[in-house]
Amino acid sequence: MTDWRKVEIETYIDIESIRLIGENIFECWVKTTKGSYAFDNIQKKYNQKLGYQLCKYLIDCTNGEFAIKGIILYSNDGQIIEQGNLNIMEVEWTQIPPDSLANNIFGIVTGKFSRLDLEKENSTMMSAKWAFWLSVIIGLIITTILGTFAWRIKVDPFFSLVTIAYTIHPLCRYKFNYKKMKLNHNLLRRFIVMGLIMHCLFMICFYNNMTDYNHRIEKLSTYLKEANDYCMSNTESSANSPFTCILGYIKDKKDQEVSNVINRAETECNNKFTMYEYQVCIYEKLSNVNWVNQTNNKQQQRQ
Repeated sequence: MTDWRKVEIETYIDIESIRLIGENIFECWVKTTKGSYAFDNIQKKYNQKLGYQLCKYLIDCTNGEFAIKGIILYSNDGQIIEQGNLNIMEVEWTQIPPDSLANNIFGIVTGKFSRLDLEKENSTMMSAKWAFWLSVIIGLIITTILGTFAWRIKVDPFFSLVTIAYTIHPLCRYKFNYKKMKLNHNLLRRFIVMGLIMHCLFMICFYNNMTDYNHRIEKLSTYLKEANDYCMSNTESSANSPFTCILGYIKDKKDQEVSNVINRAETECNNKFTMYEYQVCIYEKLSNVNWVNQTNNKQQQRQ
């Protein structure tokens, strides 16, 4: 017979399992499911999907300490994945910290907390799902504001968004109660760790983009030079204008990336009234390295 009572978000204690096993030492079973910090941490540790976990807690009411005597991990279909038990002489006792799961269990065992007290306490916490979306929204707002001042954030806002959202997620979870949140999380440490990870990813992506960018510009410049030399020296091209000859030479190379740049330039310059304006427009766009790079990026996104 079990009587599960909620003590934290997605965390429950079996009231029927509470029993005295020594001098002011109680034991009880605690269940944690998806959404609780304890469950998320253990799932990361074992690197596999879990259904729920059961922990046997020991509470020393005299010394204000707790220990975990046993743990059982279950799959989604209720099968035992792993389990372990310790002798009471082998367990490691830890001082019960305030505003913690162990403190809530201690309060129930000693009669200090009632079920209504715990439900009121848990109502001050936001669910992990809503805290996630709130942190993303706040991160998006902050990233947008910072992007107006910092070029780097404007170029790749994703990295800043992830860093900010990850940093403030615990604060959202505790409904901006910083005093309670800081007992379990260090926002500065989260910001530094995620910031360094995102910085490294940014540099890797930036380097790869710059390498591709330089390669495209170099290839286009080479084709333009080759085309200019060819059209100036080849008598067969004299029947055509230098402009037509140069574009024709480049298109004959059948280089898809370069052809895409030229086709886009021709499309954007179609609104010119005279041939001279049209030709000047084409040359300006092909000489504008930023425009060439943006054109290649848009083409890759379509593909």
